[in-house]
Amino acid sequence: MISDQFLRWYLPMYAAVYLGWIVWRSRFISRQIGKSPRVFGRSDSVYDYVGRWFTLIRVLVIVLIMIFVVSEDVYQRLVPIPYLEVNILRVIGLGLASIALVWIVLAQTQMGGSWRMGIDRNTTTALVAHGLFSRSRNPIYLGMMLMLFGLFLGIPNAVSLLMFVLSYVLMQIQVRLEEDFMTQTHGEEYRSYCQRVRRWL
Repeated sequence: MISDQFLRWYLPMYAAVYLGWIVWRSRFISRQIGKSPRVFGRSDSVYDYVGRWFTLIRVLVIVLIMIFVVSEDVYQRLVPIPYLEVNILRVIGLGLASIALVWIVLAQTQMGGSWRMGIDRNTTTALVAHGLFSRSRNPIYLGMMLMLFGLFLGIPNAVSLLMFVLSYVLMQIQVRLEEDFMTQTHGEEYRSYCQRVRRWL
């Protein structure tokens, strides 16, 4: 039985591990390539607009978890979905979120110095096609979707559902922007890779 008390312990720990990994990985890659791997800008382009929404969703995830942990009264205002608050769905949700975290860490590690948060138009990075990238062209985004879906099942409410749906739409847009860029950069090599490997799984 997964209780609210367990979730109030597990979710902050989970968020801390995930954010700690992202911060550490960003600094590691920064030292390796001599600049930040975060390449989303501040322009009004579709690409940078999507990047700002990704940042907002990360913040909302932390805020949602903090509200769940700290204030039951405020959490009730997020419109919980009672008929989804069942143990089996919580187990599935936490299981998916845990698998997603390991999946994301592995995928980012396998990308090595090619990992970026966004499209780096100033540096030509290697096409990564091994490991998880031999099964999915976008394993990191896939892991993020599983993570947010798992969060929704763990604490089902209107906000966690909205974050999952919005993230799904944003990722569908972002991967297509990245695919166009990769096609321009790697040409036939990338087109051949797309024929061998599915976009998601």
